[in-house]
Amino acid sequence: MWYATWKKQNGTTEKKSTKVPVKGRDGISAKQSKAYAQQVADSMERIAKGQTTYTQAADALRLVAQASGMGVAMPTVRDFLTDFQGQASPKTEKNRRRAFKSFLAWMDEHSDKKADIRLDMLTKADIMAYFKHELTLVSVGTVGLHRTNLSAAFNKAVDDELLVRSPMPRLNLVKLGKEVNPELGRDKIKRLPFTADELRLMVTQFPAPWCDMSLVAAMTGGQRIGDICCLRWDCIDFVSGSLCFNTAKTDKEMDIPMHSLLRDRLLAIQAEQRGQEEYVFPNMARRYMRGDGSVSTEFTSLLKAWGIVKISTEKKALKGNRRNVSPKSFHSFRHSVVTALRTNSSITADLARAIVGHDSEEVERQYCTASRDDKMRGLDIIAQAISAPEKTSMPPYPARTA
Repeated sequence: MWYATWKKQNGTTEKKSTKVPVKGRDGISAKQSKAYAQQVADSMERIAKGQTTYTQAADALRLVAQASGMGVAMPTVRDFLTDFQGQASPKTEKNRRRAFKSFLAWMDEHSDKKADIRLDMLTKADIMAYFKHELTLVSVGTVGLHRTNLSAAFNKAVDDELLVRSPMPRLNLVKLGKEVNPELGRDKIKRLPFTADELRLMVTQFPAPWCDMSLVAAMTGGQRIGDICCLRWDCIDFVSGSLCFNTAKTDKEMDIPMHSLLRDRLLAIQAEQRGQEEYVFPNMARRYMRGDGSVSTEFTSLLKAWGIVKISTEKKALKGNRRNVSPKSFHSFRHSVVTALRTNSSITADLARAIVGHDSEEVERQYCTASRDDKMRGLDIIAQAISAPEKTSMPPYPARTA
């Protein structure tokens, strides 16, 4: 194959394959093949130096591909996305299948190009049109998940030199969503924390393994349901009294001290298993890792059965394919922990973040739900500070219990 080389603005040399055979192919002479390769190289260089757009250059490259026959091995969009599957974890694969199925269905139904066009004929305009369509049907978060999985596939195509550049456009999905659907976000449900009574009920009255999983979630800073389901025994050190694991969502290393209440419960579970299991909750781990969506819905059903979440006979009609979301779910453990920590004056913000695993105060603030009494306590402190005589210390407030 002929290779294109050029100097980048920082002085380094860039080198990419043109996919044009040196000796020619199907009646194309070596001289013609070199000329085609030069056209491809010129287009690559202009793209790299910002002298032309990828879309403009792609049209020229397709003409060269058709004339030179260099693109005979170029897969279709459908074939490429199908072949890209099966290379990640079960949960990631589930998200990829959903994203690719949605995109291919849109291509077949709404695009005049269909999903069987060559991969290198896919443009940013195509993907932008797809995003605009999806934002009228599903949430920004769902579209963002689709974008992540499509981007991973297109970036792999660039790495494999099937594409010169990814056709994924740079865009702000939240801003685009509001332009496409002005009602977007108005139907969003704010997650609520559990009360102290509700937490007590869940860790003592819920059927196994949910009572145990609820206690682990509460006593590890409100970790996510996937991390609790897939908690392994080798992550628990009873000698040092700590739990060490990496979160699935952010791969953050967690080192959480083990409270005696949690230690006793875990030792009881271990004794029942007699050391024969890899996971603390083996059945839940198997269900979660195979992408069983009923894990979350089962917990929500328990919340409804025990009156923690009210069963509404009237469901709000949401635009598109959006679904009604319960204000309390397994993720509410996180809200409960953050709220309890941040509304206690003896707990610093840095300590609260260390326990929960948040990287920034901005993220953590979204999980804090202060009650009216908590706010009034803060206002009392400010009021006393303003009205108190000089050199008079304020009486300490009792620590708040969760």
